[in-house]
Amino acid sequence: MAEDGIIDMPLFEHRIGLVRANLPVDVEGIVIVRGVHDEDTMPDYLMSYSMQVFLTRAELANTIIMVLRDTVFIASGKKKSLANLNNQKGVQMLICNAKDDANTDMFKMMIDRVKNGKLGVIQSDLEHMKGPFFAEKFISMLKQVETVDLKKEMQSMLRVKDAKEIDMHRKAGIFCKSLFQKGFVKELQNTFEKEKKVTHEAFSNKMTHWIEEPSSMKGMDMIEEVSCAFDPVIKSGDFNADFPGTPDSNNLEMTNVTAIAGVRWRQYCTLVGRTYLINPTDEQKAAYAAALQVRAALVKGLRPGAKIAEVVKAAYETPNEELRKHLLAEMGFGTGVEWKDEGIKLTQDSKHVAEEGNVIVIRVRMDGLKAGEAKYVIELVDTVVVTKEGDDETNEVNVVTGSCRYAAEATHLIDDEEAESEEQVEAVAMKQRKTTENYALSRGGRWATAQTEILLANKKAYAGMTKEQHKAKKSNDHSVAGKLAKGELKNIVDPEKMKPTTELTIDLNKEVLYFPINGNPVPFHVSTITNTKQENNGDTYTMRLTFKNNQANVNFTPFNMFPKATFIKELAYRCDASKKGEMEKLRAHIRTVMGNIKKRDMAKAEGDEVVADCSGLVKKPGGGLRLLSVFPKPAIGKGQGMTKPLGDFEAHENGFRFTTKATPKPVDILYSNVKHLIAAPNTPKHERFAAVHLRLHQPIELATGKKTKDFQIYTEVATDGENLVGGKSEREDEMDEEQEKRIIDKINREFVGFVSAMKGKLPNGTIEIPEPEGYFEGVTGNQNLGYISTTSNTLNTVLDSRDFFILTMDLVEVVVFERVVQGQLNFDAMFVMKDYKTPVQQVTNIPVSFLPQLKDMLCFKWKIKYYESERSNLWTNVMKEIRKQDSNGDWE
Repeated sequence: MAEDGIIDMPLFEHRIGLVRANLPVDVEGIVIVRGVHDEDTMPDYLMSYSMQVFLTRAELANTIIMVLRDTVFIASGKKKSLANLNNQKGVQMLICNAKDDANTDMFKMMIDRVKNGKLGVIQSDLEHMKGPFFAEKFISMLKQVETVDLKKEMQSMLRVKDAKEIDMHRKAGIFCKSLFQKGFVKELQNTFEKEKKVTHEAFSNKMTHWIEEPSSMKGMDMIEEVSCAFDPVIKSGDFNADFPGTPDSNNLEMTNVTAIAGVRWRQYCTLVGRTYLINPTDEQKAAYAAALQVRAALVKGLRPGAKIAEVVKAAYETPNEELRKHLLAEMGFGTGVEWKDEGIKLTQDSKHVAEEGNVIVIRVRMDGLKAGEAKYVIELVDTVVVTKEGDDETNEVNVVTGSCRYAAEATHLIDDEEAESEEQVEAVAMKQRKTTENYALSRGGRWATAQTEILLANKKAYAGMTKEQHKAKKSNDHSVAGKLAKGELKNIVDPEKMKPTTELTIDLNKEVLYFPINGNPVPFHVSTITNTKQENNGDTYTMRLTFKNNQANVNFTPFNMFPKATFIKELAYRCDASKKGEMEKLRAHIRTVMGNIKKRDMAKAEGDEVVADCSGLVKKPGGGLRLLSVFPKPAIGKGQGMTKPLGDFEAHENGFRFTTKATPKPVDILYSNVKHLIAAPNTPKHERFAAVHLRLHQPIELATGKKTKDFQIYTEVATDGENLVGGKSEREDEMDEEQEKRIIDKINREFVGFVSAMKGKLPNGTIEIPEPEGYFEGVTGNQNLGYISTTSNTLNTVLDSRDFFILTMDLVEVVVFERVVQGQLNFDAMFVMKDYKTPVQQVTNIPVSFLPQLKDMLCFKWKIKYYESERSNLWTNVMKEIRKQDSNGDWE
C-alpha cells in the first residue's frame, strides 16, 4: 500500500470499507492513535500499530486516523507516504504542528463530528501513546465523547487476511527457509566440525545480523523490507517452555540445538523453529518422528471450518502414551502484524473455528525427554495459512515455512563417526541437495511441485465420472443452463437478497428468482424454469413454476452431469389476492427473462450473436461516478467530429453511459452485459494513453452500424510533446518531471479508482486491475511486438492497439510453450481453451527472459498446467484430433 511513498488507493478504500463493516451499529466510527515511539517504555507491538499497517502498510509516528461512516480524517505532520491521499473523495488530510495548543481546533473539529454518538477506540493502547502536543492532547480531548473499546472487533477483522497480506506471510516464509538453510544449518555444522565454543547469545546475535543484513549470508538475495519480529533465540540441552524465550551466555551443547526466529516482511510476521539432534540415538529419532507426526496432524487439520479444539485433540493423540505426556498442551496461536495474537490459541478447550485467511503458528514441543541421564527438548514451529487451496492429503503446501525434512535430515549431518571417503561425502551431499528444500525452494522445484498439484486437482475434478458425465462437463453447451451446470456462471447470488423473507422476488440483472422456503430465500436461475402459471382462488393468488426435470428434458446438460441428483419439478407460491397486480408484474418479468435467455441460447447454437439490448438504463439521481473529457474507441458515429469526439463516461444505477456534444445519441452499456471491466493506467511501457476498457458478453451496435464486443474510453497523456488530459492541457508548456508525474498519477488514480468502485456492481463480469510487475513482451494477432498486461483473470493488450487482445484465463485448459530451446532468444505461448471449438490463442515472439515470470503466474496465480516443446505444432490438426476423441468422451 505505501510502497514507494504511494498509497494503493483501491486497497486503502477496500480496507476502510472492511473497518466500517465491522463497526457495531451504534458506533459512529473508530480512531487509531499513534504518538511518539519510545522503545524503552512501549510494548513491542500494539493493536493500533497493526491497524495502521493494515490501512497504510506503513508505521507512521504522530498520526491519527479516524474512520467514520462517511469520512476518513488523517491528522499528521507532512508525510510523503500519505501525499496521494490529498484531494481524495471521502478523505480529509489535516496537517499538525509540534506546538502547544496548535492542534486544538483541528482535534475539536474531528471530535465534534461524533459528539452525539459513540466513538470506537483501542482502549488498552491509549495509555502508551506519548507526545504532549499531539497524541496526549488528542486523547485528553476524547473525554468529550462516549468511547467504546473495539479491540475485539478489530482483532477479529485482522485475523482474516486478504491475498496481499497472505503474500507477505509467504514471502517472509521463503526468507525463513533460506535463513535456516543458507545461514543457521551451515554455521551450526561449521561450529561443531571445528569444535568452536559459541554461546547461545552470540549465535542468536549472528542470526539477528543475518535478518537485518541479509546480504551478509552467502547466496541470499532476498534483502528488501525484512526485519525481526523478535530477536532470534538459540538454545540447547534442557530449557524452559517460555516462547520464544531469551538466549543465555552458556555454550552450545553437543546434544540438541533449537533455533526459533520470527521474520517480518513489510510488517507481516512469519515464525519458524527447528530442533537439530546431534548423533541421535534410535530412541531420540523415534521421539523426533512422533513430533513430526503431531505437526503433520495439526497442518492437515487446519482447514476452513475446522474446530481448533478438535484439531488439537487429534494431534495430541497421535503419539503413544509415553511420549504424549511430554507434549506441551498449547500447540500454537494466531499471527499477523502482531507476531502473537492471543485471540487464537491452539488448545483442546479453544472455542475458535478456523476461517479462510487465518494465519496460524503451530508449535509442537516435547520437553523432559531423556537421552541417558541428559535431558533434551524437541521444538518445531511453523506458520500455516488456512485456505481451501492445497494438497488434500497433507496440506503441506500451505505451510509457508516449509517442511521439517531438512531439520530431520540435519540430525544425520553432524556426526562423530569415522570420516568417509570424498566420493561418499559427495554422494551424500548430492542426495541432500536433491531431497532437501534447497531444490523445493528453487524456481524449478516450486514449478514442478505446483504443476503436479494442478494435474492431480484436474484429475480429481473428473474422478469417478462416467463417460457421459465427462462428456457433459466438457461439452460445448454454451447455453445459460449449460454454463450454470459447469460452474461458468459466477457471482449470480446477491448476498443482500439472502436475508430471511416470505416474498417471491427476482433479480433482473443476474436473472435469478428468489423463492422463499420456510422463510429463507432459495435462489433459482431462470434458465431452469420452463413455464409459469397463475391461479385465482377467491382470497388467494397462486403462481406455479414448472422446472426442467430429468423426466421431460433428457438433453438438459445438468441432468447429464448429475444423473443421480433429484430435480424439482414444480413449486407453487401462494399469497393474498390483494397482491395480484404485483405478482402478475413479477410473472411478466420472469417470462421476459426466459425469452431473453432462449433468444441468446438459440443465437449461440446457430453460431450467431444477438446484439445486446441497451435500453432500460436507469440514471442515478444527481449523476453517478464520472470520467470527464475522455475519448471513445471505436468510433461511435460518422461525420465531422465523430472520429474522436470528446465526452464524459458515467456509471449509473444499472449501466454505463458515454455522452458527447458531437451527437445527441449516447452509448449505453448495461452492467449485466460486461464480461471484463479493465483498468489500463498509463505506465512507462505505455507512454501515451490511459484507459478503461469494457469487454462485453454480447456485442452492441454503434451508430456507424458496426457491432463490437469491445468499448473503450481513454485519455491521451502525451502526444508529440504536448501533455493532454482528456484533450485539455492542465499545465504550462514547460513543466518539470515531478509535476508531470503528479498529473499522470492523478489520471491513473481516477481511472483505476473508477474501475475499483465498480466492485460488486457487475453481475456477470469481473474487475481487472493490472499488476505493477505483470507486463511481458510478445506479439498478438497482427500487432507488432508490444507489452501485454496481466490482471487477476486476463492477459490483455488494450492500450494503443489496432486490435484488442483479451484472453480470459479461467477459460484456458493448458498452455504449451513452443520453441523452448537452449540458446533460443524467443519462444511462443499457445493457449488451448476449455472449449475445444475455440481456436488456440497465441502470443508469439516472447523474449525468453519472460519465461520464468509466465511459469510463476501459471503455477501460482491461475493454476494452469503447462508443457514445453522444442518445436512448433500444427494446432489445426492437433485440435481436430482432440475434438474427435472428446466427442466420444475419451479425451482427458
